[in-house]
Amino acid sequence: MSIDSSLMPMLFIAGAPSWKMPQLTGLNKLPPRATLTPYPDAAKALAQPREASPYFQSLNGEWQFQVKDRPQAVTAASIAQGDWSAIEVPGNWTMQGFGKPHYTNVQMPFPDLPPEVPQDNPTGIYRRLFTVPDDWATRRIVLHFGGCEGVLYVYVNNQPIGMSKDARTPAEFDVSDQVHLGAENELRVVVVQFSDASFIEDQDHWWQAGLYREVFLYSTARPHLQDLFARGDLDDNLIDGVLRITCKVGFPGHPAPDCTVTAQLFDAAGQPALAAPLTGVVGGRKSELGYPTQTTNEVRFETAIASPQQWSAESPYLYTLVVSLQGADQVESTRCTVGFRRVEVQDRQLLVNGQPVMIKGVNLHDHSDASGKAVDASLTETDLRLMKQFNVNAIRCSHYPKDPSFYDLCDRYGFYVVDEAKC
Repeated sequence: MSIDSSLMPMLFIAGAPSWKMPQLTGLNKLPPRATLTPYPDAAKALAQPREASPYFQSLNGEWQFQVKDRPQAVTAASIAQGDWSAIEVPGNWTMQGFGKPHYTNVQMPFPDLPPEVPQDNPTGIYRRLFTVPDDWATRRIVLHFGGCEGVLYVYVNNQPIGMSKDARTPAEFDVSDQVHLGAENELRVVVVQFSDASFIEDQDHWWQAGLYREVFLYSTARPHLQDLFARGDLDDNLIDGVLRITCKVGFPGHPAPDCTVTAQLFDAAGQPALAAPLTGVVGGRKSELGYPTQTTNEVRFETAIASPQQWSAESPYLYTLVVSLQGADQVESTRCTVGFRRVEVQDRQLLVNGQPVMIKGVNLHDHSDASGKAVDASLTETDLRLMKQFNVNAIRCSHYPKDPSFYDLCDRYGFYVVDEAKC
């Protein structure tokens, strides 16, 4: 497919390089949220892995790739004349034969002062084709990037979609109007290695570049489960539990009629922990005269749980919360795990569930000698198992948020996590 303009849109805004605009951190990104998988019903949400959902499609694997020495070299002609090479995503191009990793601590890898960066600024172009199922026709379609080292620019079928400068957190884009159902679509991604954001990301670790976390598509209903937050606490008696849930519903494009949200908690054996599901209605509020006054998209639940199994690093017992949204003619479900615990400080002691805890912790970077920052769940699990064997019970995320799979594994194996969120 040809590119309409000589320079890729979004690289320059009003004639200025967007990778050197500190005031611009993203374009057309969806609001941050918990990483959730939509399922067609509650039973599948409870029992099936993410990959089994008909509304999930991984874009990991082999992509086509070429690299230019600077963003200004990314033109229609240069891309057409350039040679495409195979590259793995997730992965750093600096670990796959294109450039090399660079380690610094307190020094930047270049002498420029912010927001300036070197003219020679490696810029990668990724390309792959994908097909969207026909049964996603009436649904919302979202493109998810788990993390990208460098500025991320996204194009679908030659249309500019959006950009992101947050290297260590997900970037999501609504591509419902740009994809062709049942036909081949082209996804192109441009990544500029150094930007004004590099000065914030300058921490004690290796400089890499590229799409180092997973890329996938998912499809939601309209309306849809936009976000979910669940917290399991213990009452003052340290015996009974309190479950607090906040669920946000999204209404893309237009307000929706009242929708019903239900929530059920399941124990580790898959048995319901609540006598009946919690139920709430989300939709338009009305005044005393019956006129609509505003639309609220949030449902909150709080309920007591008698004598739940408690979570700690020594006994990491997890429940599964399944939340479902019933719209006019669609159902959508999702899940997350919940542990019941209380963390507090008394008399200069850290207490978990009322018991003093001795922290034996480590600092942890995303790092592999073979794949750089691209650390998959299997390698993370191997590391966590080794830590448990040496009685490590706490991890400090230095110096950035990890992939969501890391937190799931820490919940399951039993680790206290100090979660930094610097970039």
